[in-house]
Amino acid sequence: MGSHSEGPSKAEELLGRIERSAGRVEERIGSKRGDDFAAIHGRVRRRRAEERLRPDEAETPNDQVDEGASDETGADH
Repeated sequence: MGSHSEGPSKAEELLGRIERSAGRVEERIGSKRGDDFAAIHGRVRRRRAEERLRPDEAETPNDQVDEGASDETGADH
C-alpha cells in the first residue's frame, strides 16, 4: 500500500509541474505573440471582409435594380 499510494502522488506532482510549465509558456506567448497575432489577424479579417464587400456593393446595386437580386443573392449564399 505504501508504494501504491506514492505512485499517484508522483504522477499528480509531475502533472502539476507540466501544467504549470505549460501555463508559463502560454502566458509568455499570449502576452507577446498572442496579442500581436490577434491584432494582426483581426486586421487581415477586416481587410478581406472589406475587399469582399466593396466589389459586391459596387456591382450589385446596378444588377439588383435591373435583375431583381433577391433570386441571385439567395442562390449565391
